[in-house]
Amino acid sequence: MTKKEIIKCVFGIAALVILCFGFLIYSILPELSDFRNSIYGLIINIVIIGSIILYVTISKDVNLPLIGKITAWIYGFLYIVFSIIDLGRIEAIFFFIYSIGNVIVDIYVYKKTNISYRSIWCFGALAYLSTVIPVLRVEYINGEMPLTFLIPTIIGTGIAFVPCLIYGFASYNKNKDKEKLISIPLLGLLGGFALTWMTISSMNVYLDRSNPTFEEYVIIDKDVRSGARQITTYELEVKNGDVVFKIGVTEEAYYDYEINDKIILSIYSGAFNEPYYIHESNQK
Repeated sequence: MTKKEIIKCVFGIAALVILCFGFLIYSILPELSDFRNSIYGLIINIVIIGSIILYVTISKDVNLPLIGKITAWIYGFLYIVFSIIDLGRIEAIFFFIYSIGNVIVDIYVYKKTNISYRSIWCFGALAYLSTVIPVLRVEYINGEMPLTFLIPTIIGTGIAFVPCLIYGFASYNKNKDKEKLISIPLLGLLGGFALTWMTISSMNVYLDRSNPTFEEYVIIDKDVRSGARQITTYELEVKNGDVVFKIGVTEEAYYDYEINDKIILSIYSGAFNEPYYIHESNQK
């Protein structure tokens, strides 16, 4: 690299670090909660997403093919529409369908160009994350890994692990690449397990059409979990008699309630008959 390129790279990394740190502060600072959840916060989010999509679709450096540009803008359309119109759990179905379509487009583009465009699959990853976020605000009554989730998760893990293991051995036999021999099967094992569990667990929530029952709890503690590599989550520790557990809530609910306040939790049967607690914004 030339001196000019090194300086440019250093400034780019510094700017990215500052941007990430600023976004983290913006995301968790209690004083900014009302602003984040106001129309102005919504506009800022839409402008940020729109600007990113605009950049990757017109930038000559990225040079996205037409189908990649269309895929990116479809995500932008869904994000903007669902930011303005609240369709509840149905939104997750649209984002899940989009994430599958995104993977198909990414594979098609790679076959055609032999290039894997991060600008395409990153939007698919964001869409998929939108479908699993509900799980962060759910407390399963029968535990996080009942047989209903465990058996499909084991099957999904095996389906992901076997081809990764074959690929790892093929790479080792061809190039004596020990790194791929270990890392690729491990990635298939961990990734297959996590993705299968998150998909099934989240589907149990957003495909659920059961009628809820309600229970009243007392809040005994509050906590915010955040970091550069994780989604910011808001948790309340609640108690009813001898039953004590933590449950995720929205940011608005987190700041609406204080310790010793009473809170109403909904109990649903689950799409796959795995019941769970969840706090809904219409319950005070």
